[in-house]
Order: sequence, then C-alpha cells, then structure tokens
Amino acid sequence: MISLKGLEYWLNQGLAMQLIDLRMPDDYRAAHIAGAVNIPYNQLAERIGELKADPPLVFYCARGGTSLRAARMAADKGLPAFSVMGGITYYRGCHMIRN
Repeated sequence: MISLKGLEYWLNQGLAMQLIDLRMPDDYRAAHIAGAVNIPYNQLAERIGELKADPPLVFYCARGGTSLRAARMAADKGLPAFSVMGGITYYRGCHMIRN
C-alpha cells in the first residue's frame, strides 16, 4: 500500500508507474490523476492481461477498498502492485485533472 502523500512524492519524482483508476468512466472523466488509465474494477479480471509487470502498477479508487482488492488480484498474477490507501476522494495534489 502507498499513502496519498507517498503517491504525491512518487509523482513529483517522476517515478515510473502504471497508474490505474478503478472508478467508473464518468467519475474518471470528472477528475483523475494525470497519466492514469481508466480500467473500472468490474472489468479488471478480464483486462488484467493488458497490464505489464514493469513498471509497477499503482491502483486507486474512491476510498481504497477496491484498489486493495485490485492490487491483490494483480499480485496473484505475479504483477508488482500497490494500492493507494484511502483512495483519491480527498486528494488535492497538483497532479489532479478536473473537468
């Protein structure tokens, strides 16, 4: 798991990651972290084959529970994965894109 503060640090440092937004497309379009790809959680099991092992996966959702399940699913497939603790509901970092 990674905290929002840790994620912000990684983003500011330009560390390589595959950032996956697990929320529904309307939520993603309204606001998401720059560089994130939208794969709704209900599609992840069928689309997990699209994801690569490098760079590491960083999953986020609204509150953190769904991203934790997604990170476990990825780890079960041998993919290095992190879950953003608490989700992005309260993220106010400079990397957020709002429409």
